[in-house]
Amino acid sequence: MKAIFGVIRLDGAALDPAQLEQMERGLASDFYQPDGFCSSGEAGLGASAPVDASGSREEGVLEGANGLLLAASARLINRQELARDLSLRLGDLAVLSDAGLILAAWQRWGAGCVHRLEGDWHFALWDKSRRRLFLARDTHGTASLYYRRTPEH
Repeated sequence: MKAIFGVIRLDGAALDPAQLEQMERGLASDFYQPDGFCSSGEAGLGASAPVDASGSREEGVLEGANGLLLAASARLINRQELARDLSLRLGDLAVLSDAGLILAAWQRWGAGCVHRLEGDWHFALWDKSRRRLFLARDTHGTASLYYRRTPEH
């Protein structure tokens, strides 16, 4: 599973992308490799992926409409059911990552999307328009979830 990270500036100041770069470098090791990050104004989210000898990589950091940022690690086992409920075509499903499905589910059902996700997953989503951070993980809780709040962040 990916390690996800991020910074949200609660004081309204713009986020310095160097903070995300530093976090990404801090996670780099023999076990994790940078997977990218995205930022928008006062917030940024990113992910580091386990080193995978096969070279395959699952997209984990996405920017959605209306200022949504998503960092996710997911292995969804109900992709076809989600696609049907989201009215997606099978061709669309074939090219959509699990993170992309989570983002589409969020855009349709909001926080209630977590009740529709089956598998091994965790994600962080920043909703810029609502200034809301949402963190979630599957009910099995195999991924640890930590956060820290400071006066600025």
